Parts: sequence; structure tokens; C-alpha cells
Amino acid sequence: MNDGRLQFGGKDAGAGNDEVAVWVDPAGTNYGVNPAPAAGADYSGRYECSGVLEGDQVVSLTFALSVVSHRSEEISGASVSLLDASDPDRVYVRFDALSFSPGVDVPLMATVSLDRAEWDRWASGAPPRVRLEAYGADGSDLGAMVELIQASSPEVVQ
Repeated sequence: MNDGRLQFGGKDAGAGNDEVAVWVDPAGTNYGVNPAPAAGADYSGRYECSGVLEGDQVVSLTFALSVVSHRSEEISGASVSLLDASDPDRVYVRFDALSFSPGVDVPLMATVSLDRAEWDRWASGAPPRVRLEAYGADGSDLGAMVELIQASSPEVVQ
């Protein structure tokens, strides 16, 4: 990999024998676990929330996301959107003008304000809904949902 991190993959017998990839740099820093893509999955990643401020109607937080493309081609001009699960037309944050190389993490971070119901959904274990939109050089639609796992438990500010 170009960024100096190493990927260790294999079977995780404790998690239903799913394949996983753990990202570690030469100094031994664990960058978290990226799920191996399900059959046919084009994109996967991991996320974490920090600085969570819970209100009655709105929850504010810093949303960090790392997305990996499992497609064979280079992708440029892509966008990644964090969507509301109950209203997919509602976009909490959108990252534009992104480029993806096969197998390389693209880190993203933003401060977002979620509806309380969306935060409660995440807190109950459902992953955020993130979609990558892109088009190939031939105009083909490369867009798909990003399969996510949580990198760490949320840091809730009291």
C-alpha cells in the first residue's frame, strides 16, 4: 500500500467466520478493522463518532469515516453522503470531489447534527447509511451503499 499501512486478513471464528482485515502500520498502530466486502460489495469502511452532545431533538457529533473501494478501476469525482435511514433524501453531510484507488482507505471527517431518532438507531447497533456516488469513464453508474462497521464506541460528552 502507498500509505505504509499493512493489511492482515483472515477468518474471524468468533464473528461467524466472517473475513476481516486489520489495518496496522509498521510501528504497530491499529487503525481498526475493515470488513472484507460481502460478495458483490463495491465499497466498505469503518466509522466512529466522538464529541457526542445529546439533546432531546438533535445530537451533534464528529463523524469520522474511512471508505475503501473494492472495484478494480480508479474512481474520480465521487461523492460520499451520510443519509437519514428513514428519509434517504435527507443528507446530513456530503463529501464531494473524491478519488478512490482500489483497496486504499479514503478518510473523511465532519461535524454533523443528527435527528435524535437517527442517533438512537445508531446507538441500538444499526450502522449509519452511507452512499458513494460515482460514474465510470464510460458513463456507467458506479454508485452503491458503503458497508460499514463501527471502529470504536461513541465518546459521549456529559
